[in-house]
Amino acid sequence: MKRVYPLALIMVMLLTGCVFFKSDEQKMKDKINRFITSYNSGDVDAMTETLDSQSRQVINSTLNIADSLIGSFTGFNISIKDVFSLCFNFSGNFERLTIISFDDFQIKESSAVVYVSVVGSKSGAESSQSATFKMIKENGDWFIRDFSNVGGL
Repeated sequence: MKRVYPLALIMVMLLTGCVFFKSDEQKMKDKINRFITSYNSGDVDAMTETLDSQSRQVINSTLNIADSLIGSFTGFNISIKDVFSLCFNFSGNFERLTIISFDDFQIKESSAVVYVSVVGSKSGAESSQSATFKMIKENGDWFIRDFSNVGGL
């Protein structure tokens, strides 16, 4: 009877680890999906959270400078993030993106390139694109370092 408990404990640990463990590819897919979802909703904060720490710092600093400049010229406390979100949601000039497939993952240690097929829709017209995401691993998670062919960005 005493041998059953350690065996049961080992089985639970193995099953739990298997259930909650995500592969690097799955972590990258999740991050890119979050980026696309936040892009489609015009959520600048959520988009920047998917970026690596260096890119996030540069973008946040730039946005803070822009906020200060807008405030000093207009006399109003206006956030450029809010302006972007409003323009994005009420304008037909931004593409909405849908991921069709993750085509290839090229992983080398703590960096990767992910090729993704996306469809952009704008004013009822659709176009297929091949998007490229360069990613970097920070603290066990993957973040977007750079991207190309992603909608209007």
